[in-house]
Amino acid sequence: MLWVGPALIFSSATAISMLGWDNKVRSILSTSFPRSVLLGALNDRLLLVNPTDINPRQKKGVEIRSCLVGLLEPLLIGFATMQQHFEQKLDLSEVLYQITSRFDSLRITPRSLDILARGPPVCGDLAVSLSQAGPQFTQIMRCNYAIKALKFATALSILKDEFLRSRDYPQCPPTSHLFQRFRELGYACINKIIPITL
Repeated sequence: MLWVGPALIFSSATAISMLGWDNKVRSILSTSFPRSVLLGALNDRLLLVNPTDINPRQKKGVEIRSCLVGLLEPLLIGFATMQQHFEQKLDLSEVLYQITSRFDSLRITPRSLDILARGPPVCGDLAVSLSQAGPQFTQIMRCNYAIKALKFATALSILKDEFLRSRDYPQCPPTSHLFQRFRELGYACINKIIPITL
C-alpha cells in the first residue's frame, strides 16, 4: 500500500488499484506480475518489486519494474471524494491548480471527470477544462461536462461549433441527434433557472 496524496494505492495479484474516500475501489492498471508488490511512485510511473527465480549465479532474488501510469487521475479522485465525505472542507482551487500543473492530463479518463463533475463548483470547472484540453474526449462528452458544471455558455459554444461543422448546416432538422442535444441543453438551463417543484 502507498499513499499518493489523498489516494490510497495498493497492488493485488492482477491489478494496481486505488481506494477512494467513498470506499470504492477503482482499478488503475492491470499487471502481469502476480507476485509483484507496490514499492513506490514517481510523477509518471509506479515502481513494483517482483521476486525472481534465484539463479546460483545471481545473488539478488528480486527485480524492480516500473509501469507508466498517470497519477493525476488517482489524485483528482482522491481529493474529490475526500471533499465529498469530510465535514471540514478544503480550499480545492489552489490544490487542484498545483496538481494539474504538475501531472500529465493526457491519461485522464471519463471516470475521474464524472467524479469531479459531481463535486463542488471548482471541481466541475476543472472537469470542463480537462475535457476541453484532452484529445481523448468527444464533443458530446465535453458538452455533457459543461452542462453538469452549469457552464451553459460553454456547452452552447460546443454545440454551435458542432452545428457549423455538421452535414445538415445551415439547417438543424428536429430528427437529428444534434437538435436533441440543443433541446437537452435548453431543458438543463430551464431546470437550473426555474427549479421544478412538486
